[in-house]
Amino acid sequence: MVFRLFFIDYFGNQLSASTTLSDIVTALMTGFKFDSAMSGVFLVLPFLSMALLLPLRYFKTIAVIRCSFSTLFFIINLLLCVITITYFQEYNEQFNHFVIEALYDDQSAIASTIIGQYNPSVSLLIYLAWLTLSLFLLRYIHKNVSAPGFIKQMQNPGLKIALVLLAFILLAVATRGSLSTRPAMRKWAEVTADSFLNKTIITPARSLVYAVKDYRALQQQGEDNPFTGELDILTVAQQTFGDHAGSGQLTDYLKKQAGGAVIETPEHIFLVVMESYDAWPLQQQYAPLHLTDQVTALGTKGLHFKRFLPASSSTMNSLSSILSGIPFTGVNVSQRGAVGGPSISSVFTTMEALGYQTNFFYGGLASWQNIGNYVKNQGVDNIYTAAHAGGKSSAGIWGIDDDQLFELVQDKISGQKKSFSVIMTTTYHGPFSMDVLARGYPYRDNSDYPDEIKQLDDGSIDANTLGHLWFSDKAVGDFVRRAEKSWPSSLFALTGDHYGRRYFHAKPSLYEISAVPFILYGQNITPELINTEVAGNHLDILPTVIELIAPKGFSYFSFGDALQHKTANDFTFANQKIMSTQQLWTIPKGGTIKPGHATNNKNQEKDQQKSLGVVVHNYENLMGLAWYYIMEGAQLIKG
Repeated sequence: MVFRLFFIDYFGNQLSASTTLSDIVTALMTGFKFDSAMSGVFLVLPFLSMALLLPLRYFKTIAVIRCSFSTLFFIINLLLCVITITYFQEYNEQFNHFVIEALYDDQSAIASTIIGQYNPSVSLLIYLAWLTLSLFLLRYIHKNVSAPGFIKQMQNPGLKIALVLLAFILLAVATRGSLSTRPAMRKWAEVTADSFLNKTIITPARSLVYAVKDYRALQQQGEDNPFTGELDILTVAQQTFGDHAGSGQLTDYLKKQAGGAVIETPEHIFLVVMESYDAWPLQQQYAPLHLTDQVTALGTKGLHFKRFLPASSSTMNSLSSILSGIPFTGVNVSQRGAVGGPSISSVFTTMEALGYQTNFFYGGLASWQNIGNYVKNQGVDNIYTAAHAGGKSSAGIWGIDDDQLFELVQDKISGQKKSFSVIMTTTYHGPFSMDVLARGYPYRDNSDYPDEIKQLDDGSIDANTLGHLWFSDKAVGDFVRRAEKSWPSSLFALTGDHYGRRYFHAKPSLYEISAVPFILYGQNITPELINTEVAGNHLDILPTVIELIAPKGFSYFSFGDALQHKTANDFTFANQKIMSTQQLWTIPKGGTIKPGHATNNKNQEKDQQKSLGVVVHNYENLMGLAWYYIMEGAQLIKG
């Protein structure tokens, strides 16, 4: 804690002008949880050795073990505290996976840089002085402090047992860093709106542990492109996008030009990515539940694409694909993609080229999945999270309620003249602890469902869970109505991050466990504007918007295609999924293709099966190019 206070003071110029004493106290209290957890790690073995050896009266052995681990604690943690100051000066972060990658870099050059730029001799003297003082105090405690007299004289066996149990419980609490169900973890660390202050919360030792984990996760992706087999990557690009005069840059194959705006330029564009908002609740058979009336109404007035696939089955992977414009191929880019600048197909840089100020709104904390750093690297102008809205909600642990998030959006957008905002919601996520009945939800339990719905209900999902879907739908509908009044020319795009993994019955179809909706709504967006029967995916959102609003000849880059340019014969690809207007396939890892949601037209189905091999080959090519771009970069020809 002393180090944390010094850290905040030393880099005090990075504190936001709006940061209050309350924010600092909140950061210190959260940091104490991580302090406790790290201390608990060093206490476990001494405690267990004491429990085993005390009955044998091995007092000296116990003392040696205790002092050894205490000494080790100070040697390691104080050293990391001193080093992380220098590391932070260079990277503006505590330890991350780059500190491990430095082991494979030019170590002599790194050492020379450290010596020449940061004068480590001063840091070494500080460390030795600090360590000497700590070990002196440790030795003093070892010699002069003993157990209280009442413990030594305790004779009651019941009290002794109770004391032992209490000690075990307190050790467990200390090691978890929490009395609640949420232990001290990185994803819960960013509790203030001050990004620098949040960086002081996790202990240096814990940040190093996370750095090692992140590095290992990045290296598990392997060295060879898993999709393209023996084909040369340049040949793959030419097969997928056509020959571009032998170009050696992948970006040349991704380049597109807009055909010209077909609607007035919107003042504000809102891309809402809704947590777990999948397609099945919008099907007609579930309409009597009135869970998705708001989004359904927007789709009826505007454009509702029902044959639409998410980029992946998880929030961060889908969100990263939407933001970067790169298909998810199994590579988790929340760490890898947080450095090196935005992708060529970033939604933020593309919209900035059209004159829009860009924003990212997230109902949780910026520390989740490293989302804050990832979005910054993708080129966004402004980031707003739960911390900017007070960080408190009536719901659970994932963030603020969706209505609070949309209030934050309206508040921040009011000062902007022309903006593009990505909004990631959180309400429809476990543990589903919001009081939805108090918000107007009509079903106390499943017995309150309409009669036609009761016939479909098999108890697979409870009414309270669906109440959170209902509230998520209500919140976005209320937001669209308010925003429409404030900014009539706004364009709204709504989709789900992934299918929700919760279904109304125990045997959902392949479509129900695959699809999410995509809605376009706004001024001059009419149902006749685009054929909504075509199949699409998350990567098609940006080009679709571009082709609606961009001037003719505007250049942009995309792995996806504008839905305006698709036909009923086109296929769309997402991670382990292929969809057409009539058909849907899943591609399990290491398995065979499984068809689902088949057409009733037998001749058409037979023709599609014949061409399936070609379709899968195209799928593998596209995913291979995406994997290559993430892992190797845009240069296709190695020189």
